[in-house]
Amino acid sequence: MSKENPTLNNKLQNINSSFLNLFNEIGVIGCKQDGFDPSLFHSQNNLEKIYMEIDKHLQTMKSTAQQYRQWEGSKELPRFQTTLKQYHATQQKYNVLSKSISECSLVGKIYLDHLLTSKQKQKEKEMLPQTPSQQNPSPNTIRNNMVLNEGRRKLSLLASKFQEMTYELDQKYGTYSDLEELNNAIKNENEIKLDSVYSCNISSSTFLLDIFVYGNGDIQQVKLVHISMQTSEIIQEDEESQKDQSEELSHSLKSDIKEFIVKLKKICHLDLIFRKLNQFDLQKAFLTFQNDFKLLSHQIQQQYPAGSDNEKDKFLYSFGKINIDCCGIKINYFNHQSTHYNMFLEIEESSKPNRISLIPTEIENLQFKYQDLLDNFVEPPIQFLIKLENTLTITKKSLYNIKTINNKTPVDENEQQLQQHQNSKDLFEYSNKFSIQNQILSKCVNSKSNDTIQECNIEIYNSRQKYFYTGEYHLGLQVSKFPIHHLSEILPIIQILRQEIIWSLLFKSCFQPFKFNSTLQDHSENSQTIFEITSEPPQSISIIYLNSNENIFHSIEISVELGGEIKVEYYENNQENQSKSNYLGQLLKKSLSIPLAFYFLVSGNTQ
Repeated sequence: MSKENPTLNNKLQNINSSFLNLFNEIGVIGCKQDGFDPSLFHSQNNLEKIYMEIDKHLQTMKSTAQQYRQWEGSKELPRFQTTLKQYHATQQKYNVLSKSISECSLVGKIYLDHLLTSKQKQKEKEMLPQTPSQQNPSPNTIRNNMVLNEGRRKLSLLASKFQEMTYELDQKYGTYSDLEELNNAIKNENEIKLDSVYSCNISSSTFLLDIFVYGNGDIQQVKLVHISMQTSEIIQEDEESQKDQSEELSHSLKSDIKEFIVKLKKICHLDLIFRKLNQFDLQKAFLTFQNDFKLLSHQIQQQYPAGSDNEKDKFLYSFGKINIDCCGIKINYFNHQSTHYNMFLEIEESSKPNRISLIPTEIENLQFKYQDLLDNFVEPPIQFLIKLENTLTITKKSLYNIKTINNKTPVDENEQQLQQHQNSKDLFEYSNKFSIQNQILSKCVNSKSNDTIQECNIEIYNSRQKYFYTGEYHLGLQVSKFPIHHLSEILPIIQILRQEIIWSLLFKSCFQPFKFNSTLQDHSENSQTIFEITSEPPQSISIIYLNSNENIFHSIEISVELGGEIKVEYYENNQENQSKSNYLGQLLKKSLSIPLAFYFLVSGNTQ
């Protein structure tokens, strides 16, 4: 039997397992005659709820067992089960064959049409007297025929990919796809014009997505509109948001169809949640918090206008750049060089109900204000989820701080492996292996995974630097998503992540081998400066080095605060040099590179 149609035996076993688990929760083992097990006893404040769950499971077991006994005696049951197995096996084979036949027919049709065209041209050449120009076609004619054939081939392959994509979406999410116009164009391939536009669409209860394709296989545009489940009318959106969503989908389809399919699946998944939980009017709640972010984005743009001196401060003190994504909210919360750190705010089903507001959330000081929802809310079994575009490595302390914000557990990837080694003899080596220091540098340092960081040589403007790490190692955990209760929790999480990112970039700059040469005149001596580094992630990096000119040790304390603000304390002879502290702090804020900042500092150029 398939997973979608479990047998009564399997159902009975599942219910019995749930029954035993419920008893174990309150210290009772149902399969033992003794009944109560003192080793499992613990304080339980909600006995009434547990009692009701046990009673409900017992009643379900009773009715299921009665039905099973009744059906077990029927002579038709074995025949029915055998027929059902054969039906599902045949259906699976049919799906595989249909997909293969569809793909083969497209390729075969292209080949047969090519043979037919070649034969017709050959007959025409044999029957008609050929002029010198016909015997030798012009380069333009050859080029046009090549472009036409390449366009037809590209359109056929795109249609095949769309058929495979829409079949999966229709089966998994219950959408409806219409590819008739595109398929008719493929069947009448000789009538295809490269500048003609053909369309196909995917629709469901809450959205309609149209794809427009040129005859040469290039994408013209992708248009997405949202539909209200209550009125079945198109939801009116502002032109800018609708344009941004269409351009985003068009760009992803043109550049990477896999990325487009991922976005499309998110749209279909959200639509499926809306349909499954239609009684909660979840679509209205989703549109409400989208409008909250639109208002917040507008306020951030007013506070930090584009081109102003404080434009970059929005990536320190506020959310950053907010976009209304095609399937949620996209927040660009930090940028460094060509790397953009993005997160997506989405919703997913949950085992427990959560309160979702149906009215706008209050905004105070460019962040959402927590408010108790006394009315105008729904409690569907869903939760908000922050998904990071790329996995981040953070410290255990930051993970704890995030847990104290939302009292939920982020998804990490290697904490479970560490727990399995807590009692091993090589705990120290294992902790070093999974330290945040080694995990951050594993992608940029060519060393074995078991090796620890020791030293790194760097050359900038012919000035040589060497860095030694002599500090302790701290556990690093890779996280990719965070469940949250309320929108007010997002900014504190962003500030923690920014602190981790800034600390990681500063630390990585000391142990990332590179040479930076320039035609600029170098006034520093061609001697090697050695730096000794310790760290306390993600708060600080401490550095000690010997100034060869003065023959005294200098110490620097680099602090990274929540949000990524950098502060520096520069000490000479145990006294802080305020001028160098300010200058080094400015260099680090602009470059996020300790070696580059130290080059200008050690060279004596403090202007």
